[in-house]
Amino acid sequence: MRNGHPLSKFKSVTLSQLRPYPLALPDPDTTLRQLFDLACSRQQLVFEPVLTSNYIQTLHNYLLEGDALSITGAVTVRYRIAKGEFTMVPIHDRALDGRYVEVQTLSGRTLPRIVEIFLDYLLGELNEDI
Repeated sequence: MRNGHPLSKFKSVTLSQLRPYPLALPDPDTTLRQLFDLACSRQQLVFEPVLTSNYIQTLHNYLLEGDALSITGAVTVRYRIAKGEFTMVPIHDRALDGRYVEVQTLSGRTLPRIVEIFLDYLLGELNEDI
C-alpha cells in the first residue's frame, strides 16, 4: 500500500479488513494469487479486483494513485519501501504462509569461490526481510 494508507498504521491485517479497499492483484496463475484466492475461499470472502496484471510495476504504479491494495512478497517491494513510496503490512492468515524461498546446494560439494560469495550475498539479502 502507499505510505499514509488507512491500513498502514496496523502491524498486521486480516483479509476482511481489506474488503473496503480496491485491490490490484497479480494474475490468477501466480502462486501468490492462488494462495490469496484459497485463503479467501476458506473464509468465504469474495474479492473482485479493480486491476489484474502479470506486470508488477503496473500494480505498484496503481497503488500510488489512491487507496488500492495489492499482495506481494517483501523482496519484491523492499526498494520502494526504502524510497518511502510504500508501506508493507502482513496479512494475518495461515493459508498465506505457503510461499517461501529456499536455497539448496549439494551436500559435501565444494563450491567455487564466486558461488560462495553469491550465496553469502543472497542469503544476507533474504535474511534482511525476516
